[in-house]
Amino acid sequence: MDGEIIGGLINSISRFIHLVACQTTKNASLEDFRKIVGILKLLKPVLDEAIDSELALDEHLMKDLEEFDVAVNEARELIEKGSQRTSKIYNNSLKLFLIQEQLKAVLEFGLFLIQEQLKAVLEFDSIPKQL
Repeated sequence: MDGEIIGGLINSISRFIHLVACQTTKNASLEDFRKIVGILKLLKPVLDEAIDSELALDEHLMKDLEEFDVAVNEARELIEKGSQRTSKIYNNSLKLFLIQEQLKAVLEFGLFLIQEQLKAVLEFDSIPKQL
């Protein structure tokens, strides 16, 4: 299940990045989304590594990743529908929410990976060394 959730988030991020890259208009709203793409591009390899390592993620982190997936999809849908139909307040609120979700997911995921690495080091150090 962890792999499905992370895989879905990776797919959502890839679709969002592709959609923003294909936009040809030059408006302030899309420039903000392009900045978000820069952050998502940094997060994507971390998520790829998480799938490859097959780490067991805790329930709280999985919930956060699911919420982040929803936020990325909402942002993509906003761009697909066209910002001319949405208010600037809603558009800016969604961008702020997406950035908050990104930061929250990155921080929690990073902490989780650090904890897992520390566990592995401690387990390795506790193994009796025999020559």
